[in-house]
Amino acid sequence: MLTEPEIAVRNLCRDYEVGGAQVHALRGIDLEVQSGEFVAVVGVSGSGKSTLLHLIGGLDTPTAGEVVVSGRDLNGLSSKQRALFRRQAVGFVFQSFYLVPHLTAEGNLRLALTFQGTFGERRNRLAVEALERVGLAERIRHRPGQLSAGEQQRVAVARAIVHQPRVLLADEPTGNLDHATAFRLLELLRQIQAESGMTIVMVTHDEELVSGFCDRRVRLRDGVIIDSISAA
Repeated sequence: MLTEPEIAVRNLCRDYEVGGAQVHALRGIDLEVQSGEFVAVVGVSGSGKSTLLHLIGGLDTPTAGEVVVSGRDLNGLSSKQRALFRRQAVGFVFQSFYLVPHLTAEGNLRLALTFQGTFGERRNRLAVEALERVGLAERIRHRPGQLSAGEQQRVAVARAIVHQPRVLLADEPTGNLDHATAFRLLELLRQIQAESGMTIVMVTHDEELVSGFCDRRVRLRDGVIIDSISAA
């Protein structure tokens, strides 16, 4: 029996107006991502990678086309419904860590869970479990300023998965990390995928770095997919 893809993007277009000029960020993208797949979307700056990711995550709305994630047509959702979708079904990791500086690692995760409507002992347990999962059991009481860049990004990953989403979206998550630390972060993402079956879409300009971890590489150029290559 054929199953529906976890993510389905059809004829997706996104136009912007910049300085009176029309910019076509995406030009009719068609893409399917299967449940449990790790897909890397690669391309140079300005190719449309982040725009595509933001549309999949419901952070932006398309000019034309449709986005269906976990069976939900995002075009049919109100702003309030889209916000609820983001909180429940998707986890986000960005190049910048966006941690609250005066809170501990555990406090940052507890805050995220509070926004998702989780409180009390369950909130505390989920926060600690997520930090243990990313290898930070000994650092849960440390604030961001007391952590290395790699550790801060691990906290950001823990925050993204603490509510156990079906889809994890990562926008240049290794951009602020040195090569060795970036490699370890990708190992972590691959481990999370293997253990949970989570679907991961990551955008990056560093195709060489990500090629050993993803199941498929999708190349974008000027808002168009030019090829899709499965890992050997």
